[in-house]
Amino acid sequence: DVMGYAQFSTGYKGGGVNPRPFYNVQAVGFKPEELEATEIGVKAQFLDNTMRVNAAAFWNDYTNVQFTLNDCTSLFGTTYGRPCLANTNAGDADVSGYEIELDYNPTENLLIDASYSYLDFNLTNVSVATGLDKSKVMPYSPESSWSFGIQYSIAMESSTLIPRLDTSYTSEKYTAPDNTLMGMIDDYTMVNARLTWLSNDEKWQA
Repeated sequence: DVMGYAQFSTGYKGGGVNPRPFYNVQAVGFKPEELEATEIGVKAQFLDNTMRVNAAAFWNDYTNVQFTLNDCTSLFGTTYGRPCLANTNAGDADVSGYEIELDYNPTENLLIDASYSYLDFNLTNVSVATGLDKSKVMPYSPESSWSFGIQYSIAMESSTLIPRLDTSYTSEKYTAPDNTLMGMIDDYTMVNARLTWLSNDEKWQA
């Protein structure tokens, strides 16, 4: 019914030379990125196996984390700093967070599911040449997000109707490592609704 686990792993992302230089001076090399990841978690089932809960906490240690800069003025000056899409090593970073998931079948017809995740990104050492500082976060990495869904199966004579409602939230995130307002995606909530018709022989669905 309950399983706990702990794991440690390492990751590697190769270095190379900037593959998309707009000017020849932007064809510079960058080092490999390395990662040490630690995770502990639990997977459990309760209430006569009608409820499943998965939870995990993680700590990641990045060395030479790779960012793609779209403003390279600090690297190549004002003449060759823009336009730019240069891969570079921003420095070292610590990333930690946790995730939890829930599935619950209180009755045969009712299904409820939910999830929540939190991510804390911190640059611990920054390469001065990138023009970044320790307050910057990884692109497309929202600090928090959650989702909730509910559906109910309505049995009829020759088919089944299944209405479902989903809601999800994502906090603000950035599209580039310089974290400017122009590259910020505001937090948002989405609500989706669906109605499924299913034949009893499960050959037809709409």
